[in-house]
Amino acid sequence: GVHGSRLVHFANEAEAVAAAESAHAANEAEFEAKFTSYTPTGDIRTIVFLVQFSDEAAPATTETNYAQTMTTVNTYWNINSYGLSQYTPIEYEIITLSNSKSSYSSGGSTCPIDFGKSSLLDDDVWAASSNLEGDYQRYLILFTEFTACPWAGLGSIAASGTWINGLFDATAHWHIAAHELGHNYAFRHANAWYGGGTSPVGSSGQTLPYGDDFDIMGAVTIDTDRSSFHVNTHKKHGVGWISDSDRQTASASGQYRIFSHDAIDSNSGVRAVRIRRGSGSSTWYWLEYRQNIAYAPATPYFSNGINVHWAYELSSFETETDLLDLTPAFMTENLYDDLLVNSPLQIGRTFS
Repeated sequence: GVHGSRLVHFANEAEAVAAAESAHAANEAEFEAKFTSYTPTGDIRTIVFLVQFSDEAAPATTETNYAQTMTTVNTYWNINSYGLSQYTPIEYEIITLSNSKSSYSSGGSTCPIDFGKSSLLDDDVWAASSNLEGDYQRYLILFTEFTACPWAGLGSIAASGTWINGLFDATAHWHIAAHELGHNYAFRHANAWYGGGTSPVGSSGQTLPYGDDFDIMGAVTIDTDRSSFHVNTHKKHGVGWISDSDRQTASASGQYRIFSHDAIDSNSGVRAVRIRRGSGSSTWYWLEYRQNIAYAPATPYFSNGINVHWAYELSSFETETDLLDLTPAFMTENLYDDLLVNSPLQIGRTFS
């Protein structure tokens, strides 16, 4: 996904980037076969490659700089997983390639990762490395920006590879690495549902790619620190960070208690309630509560309301989710301009 300083660029090309990532996902088996299986829990041995093309005077960034990024990323995912996942050890290697930068965007491609076939850049990086590819659960390849490429980062879903396209500021850009490593966990995108007027689930609605402003797998319209933007409970449950016993299925009317899922206490009880959307439907509403959103305009709504997502459950594999705006006001010309700060269902209100 494309993030950070490219908010306008992202909004204009969200569908294009999503299509590119889908094309990449279609060929994930080839990438995944080269590396150890994806790891959602435990210690994740990681290597970061700092690429220097033959026509460049220095690597893309320094180990010291990117170590700050990885420290923030590791903290983010360790908190999201309730201490079940951590990137350790993290190793760094400068890779000096014998080919020029332009040679990796030839043949009409604007990106160094060629969708639909294995990556020449990957092959050359591993060939130049003093390390063995099978020894790592995750690897990141960092290179100077390919300006015509529409993404700032890319990650293989349920596999090992992540690629960062030129954005390395430890404060402004850490969430790019976090998002792409989220794909490695098997997480797909966190979208928003535009209901079409005043109904949050209008029949004329549409999915807005990446539109869930408060999930690191979305989070495109708010230019702020995203460290409090946890992945949603559907995703956490999908990789075992939330157990079946802490995800309750509501099949009858009643009272259900939900504990905050963005608290770091791993023994906090039920953190998600799901409700099937109609008999036999493969669509479920997922209800969750969050109390630690560190974004002032949204904090009162999240601390006094329930977050609701749509999710398809066609298999055990994690799918994309849609955040519902239960205070709908999508009236702007650009749908991405409508921040979902007030999306939770507030105390005293109903949704049926």
